[in-house]
Amino acid sequence: MKIIPALLALVCVSCANFEMHVKKERLNVRPNRILIGPFERRTLKYNPFVVKDFRDGLRYELFTRGYKAELLMEGDTAAAPEPSRQQGGPEKPELKDKNAGQAADRGAVKPAPPEYFTADMIRAACAAHSADLFIQGALSEEEIGEITDIRTSTLVTFQIYDKKGEMIGEARYATSDTLSDARTIKAVTGLFASRLNSRLR
Repeated sequence: MKIIPALLALVCVSCANFEMHVKKERLNVRPNRILIGPFERRTLKYNPFVVKDFRDGLRYELFTRGYKAELLMEGDTAAAPEPSRQQGGPEKPELKDKNAGQAADRGAVKPAPPEYFTADMIRAACAAHSADLFIQGALSEEEIGEITDIRTSTLVTFQIYDKKGEMIGEARYATSDTLSDARTIKAVTGLFASRLNSRLR
């Protein structure tokens, strides 16, 4: 009889839950191109490539379903134009002393890049890349429990926008598997792409 609880525990090790909600009236046209934006990494575990692997996996899954998917690369200025004097942006002062300029640069606090793209940034990015849909989200992973019983809790969120920058859908995938495992990334991105595809037909 001890076998049954052991089997139940084994089944629950990699339990997963997926939810997607979209505005059906906004997905009545199949997109010509899907732009994949940033995914924020929310974890204390050191894995510098998990976001890149995830975005690459998402692009692949969309591609296999017949979509033109493109990654918005870091530093793409199409979505965030630099301010000019006509736009009311600050004018950089001239520094006569070169050393003083270097000291000023070291002491300056540079603004951090946005965790999520704003509606204006999404509109600009979609216009620059001729995209009809924009996807961004977050990857969250924690280890919970006691020292003798540590479990992984992973949550992946997707936000779906049209080319006007309006959010038309959202999805969440919760699992006890780690995103450091390539099989988990394939499972998450594959299921998301499949569900999105079913709503675009």
